[in-house]
Amino acid sequence: MMRFVLFTLLAVFLFACKKEKEAVPAEEDNTPGSIQGTWELKETYSGMSPFMVHQPGNGNILKFTDNTYQIIIAGEVRQEGTYSLANGSVTNVNTCALEAPRSSAPNRLIYDNEVSFHRGFSVTSKTLTLTIGCIPADGGVSKYRRIDGAQVR
Repeated sequence: MMRFVLFTLLAVFLFACKKEKEAVPAEEDNTPGSIQGTWELKETYSGMSPFMVHQPGNGNILKFTDNTYQIIIAGEVRQEGTYSLANGSVTNVNTCALEAPRSSAPNRLIYDNEVSFHRGFSVTSKTLTLTIGCIPADGGVSKYRRIDGAQVR
């Protein structure tokens, strides 16, 4: 009798629990977006630095209008000027290989007509990713969250 009760309890326990499916985080939106708007630093990693998560309200902001930008650090404008977007070969951040563009969409961000500096970018409606060089050669990746809620196209 004791075995029957134990077996019944075990069966109820095993079949009563269901594993919940994990929801995809809201930040993982792959909808194409515009670089125009206000962005706050959320993650960084590079060859010399570990992966770091930056909390909301950290004061590291990028602002883009139609053709101007501002880099704000700790609430102070550190750099501003004009920017342009281009399509061209970019360095793979993991392998250091120069890769051809995957589409006709812009993939390079150029500050103040400084075309010799290769800064790759990608943007969705919620995340802006900037890449500089490649990780093995001390390059880095910076990810920003959109904080203005705007979707300018």
